Amino acid sequence: MDKPNSSRKGKLATMLPIKYMDKPMLLKLNGNAVGQQRNRAMNQNMLMELPKNRNFPVAHHLIHNDGQEVRCRVILDEHGNSGELDITIVAFNNLLIWNP
Repeated sequence: MDKPNSSRKGKLATMLPIKYMDKPMLLKLNGNAVGQQRNRAMNQNMLMELPKNRNFPVAHHLIHNDGQEVRCRVILDEHGNSGELDITIVAFNNLLIWNP
C-alpha cells in the first residue's frame, strides 16, 4: 500500500468558484424555461415569495439536451431546499460567480 502524501497534511482544499443567480435573474431564467417549455422549471409564484436580497447558488449542473442546455440544481434557502432549472449554455456562462 502506498504511503499517504505527507505534503498535503494540514492544508485546506481550495474551493472552486460557485455560480449563482440573484432573484431577478432567477425569475427571468425560470420565466424563459416556462415560456420555452423546457423540461425543468420551477413554480414562478413560489419563486416570487423568496426573499429579495438573497443569492441562489447552483449546487450542481450538467450539460443536457444534446449540449443545448444546462440543467441546474439551484439552492433556494438555508435549509437546502432546491429546484431544477434548464437554461441555455449562454445563460449559464453569464451567471454570477462567487470566488470563496
